[in-house]
Amino acid sequence: MFDADAFSCETCCRGFPTQEQLDTHLGQHVTCGIDGCTLSAHPGILEVHVRFQHRTGLFKEINNAEVDKWIQDRKNRFPTLKTIEAKEQAKVEMTNRGERYEKNAKPFKTSEEKMERGEPKIGGVKRGGKNKKKRKPIIGLGSNGVESGEDQPDDSYIKIKKFRGLGALMEQSLEKSNGK
Repeated sequence: MFDADAFSCETCCRGFPTQEQLDTHLGQHVTCGIDGCTLSAHPGILEVHVRFQHRTGLFKEINNAEVDKWIQDRKNRFPTLKTIEAKEQAKVEMTNRGERYEKNAKPFKTSEEKMERGEPKIGGVKRGGKNKKKRKPIIGLGSNGVESGEDQPDDSYIKIKKFRGLGALMEQSLEKSNGK
């Protein structure tokens, strides 16, 4: 096995076992050049880039300043030792001022929390209660869904005679042909 991170192409997200293979791959890269785009990638990846970025107009909507700002914000929020200590210090200061610090504060209470506080339950309509309509059985099927031997009564909502099989059809056709 080779270390994929040792010789890798970040644009294509591919790793190579040797520097020579990486150099060969990088030699296949082509620059986009549409709308001043400077992306250099393998032709297959460049084709996808053009389809999703340039043909949709997304490339013109996103400028590099916005992307750089987003990247900087992500780096600032990354949990380094410095940011963890700053959060802990802010938590201590909030506690000293008498503020509550809840990391996973939920904006709405759960039904259990409402019950504990004695708040009335709102809504709570049960689905499928006493007003739920029941289906009538299908002719030819028993209560367990398996074909039964006897016919179902005529009050069923499906008015189809039970299929007696090919033998009965053959007998009917023979009777009709002999009768004529």
